[in-house]
Amino acid sequence: MRIIYTLIFTILLSALHAQDSFLKYYDFKSEYGNIHGLCRVGDELVGTGIFWDTFISPNKLNIVVYKNDLNGESVDYQYYRDVDSSAYNRITIEALYFPNLITLSDSSFVFCFYNLKKSYLEIFKFDNQFNLLCKNKITAYDSTRSVSPSRILLLNDNIYLSGFEKVSTNGYKSHLFKFDLNLNLIWKKEIPDMEVVRSFEYNKENNEFIFSEYAQYDRIIITDTLLNKKITIFKEVSRKEVISLTIRSLNNKDFLLSNSDIFGDDIFGYSFSKNISKVNEDFNTMWTFSMGGLPDKGIAIVDIIPSSDNAYFAYGQVGARVADIRDIYAADSIDIMMLSTVKFKDDGKILWHRFDTLATGYYAASYAHCGGMVAADDGGLYISGRIDYYDTIRINGALKLKTLYKPFLMKIDSSGCVEGLHCNVEPKTETVLSATPGIAAADERLRIYPNPGTGRITVTRDEHTRSGLLTVYDAHGVPLISKKIAPGSEEIQLDLSGQPSGRYYVTLRGDGGKVIRSSFMIIR
Repeated sequence: MRIIYTLIFTILLSALHAQDSFLKYYDFKSEYGNIHGLCRVGDELVGTGIFWDTFISPNKLNIVVYKNDLNGESVDYQYYRDVDSSAYNRITIEALYFPNLITLSDSSFVFCFYNLKKSYLEIFKFDNQFNLLCKNKITAYDSTRSVSPSRILLLNDNIYLSGFEKVSTNGYKSHLFKFDLNLNLIWKKEIPDMEVVRSFEYNKENNEFIFSEYAQYDRIIITDTLLNKKITIFKEVSRKEVISLTIRSLNNKDFLLSNSDIFGDDIFGYSFSKNISKVNEDFNTMWTFSMGGLPDKGIAIVDIIPSSDNAYFAYGQVGARVADIRDIYAADSIDIMMLSTVKFKDDGKILWHRFDTLATGYYAASYAHCGGMVAADDGGLYISGRIDYYDTIRINGALKLKTLYKPFLMKIDSSGCVEGLHCNVEPKTETVLSATPGIAAADERLRIYPNPGTGRITVTRDEHTRSGLLTVYDAHGVPLISKKIAPGSEEIQLDLSGQPSGRYYVTLRGDGGKVIRSSFMIIR
């Protein structure tokens, strides 16, 4: 009986804390703007961004702060205007803005933006009524230059900010700034043996900081909390394997991180897509999976955060190329930018993975820019961002595009679905993806190569999977090929050369009912 009561209580508690999925668009009375962060302050979602402030003349780039309730309804927004400066700018690292927003308490939050007129980084503390409580400037040793931050972190009632600054024509130095909760600078210390810090994390297990940079190889510096160096780890890897922006410490000595991956040769230069990987304390890779997309400089990952139900989320933007079915462009394909969101376990098992262009559709010239992410109480996720889409018109026979912008907030439920949108997620059973494309992990029975490929692929399986129905699905979940597999056929050749670029999913349903899944990319 006690077990039954406990079950009923758990169900009721889950229902009380559940928030339905949604997609909401917002109007900040601005022609253009960028969303740059999202956090939870009490029972509200707070975001920031840089928008053209059209309430003043002349219009200027100003900070906007906004908040919504947990159902996505807009509560309030406000532009911040300094008496001496009304021109701010976002902070970018590679393709993505610096994740600049953290929660201090149930009533206050902190964020950073560049002050363009004064040429330095500013840090602000607001309450949940949008009152400015305090601010401070973060200055470089050279007053003509600015600090470029890489991560802001709240730890033991102090705020830590990692960043780098240019000290000579070709020279950089990285520092860690420590502030109290009123934004008073406690100290600024140089990060040992590091020029351009890219990642910063605190490992609670060992009470130490981890810093990373890429300089022809990965260099990881581990220090104590006073920045006394303890360990240096070198990884002689190519650009495509570099730790890029995120190091997330797990409860043990392992880490989750985002890293780059170049498809094919180096003709794209520094173009890359992004992977999520798990590494051990020596930063040796344990597993990895791709967030998808084509090589493109717009591809990026916001962060990796824990869910409320013992899993993790990663969220970002990925490039794709789709066929121009409207036949209005000279080329036979167009580029778009999609949102990529994945929920996974720390053993590499994918719970779901979805791709979104939101209101613009897959076959439109559109760009989805990721903003921030916050885990929901019910195992779901809130994500923010901006959609660029185009009103296509002809003027004197010539095709013209007018760019329109939509800031958005989306709630994805714990199963990876959003009300009113396609539920284009990988089937909701756990799937182990391989550590190397085309090579199976221990529990995987399907191998697909080449991956990525141009459409002609080979699927192999081992002796544990003898026969069944093989099906290939596109990103919408539409079946493209179904083929009965007889015992003894170890290799199955499939031709999808007529399909557009993107991610595809393969299932093999055995005669006994067991389903095995994998995925692959087609790139043109």
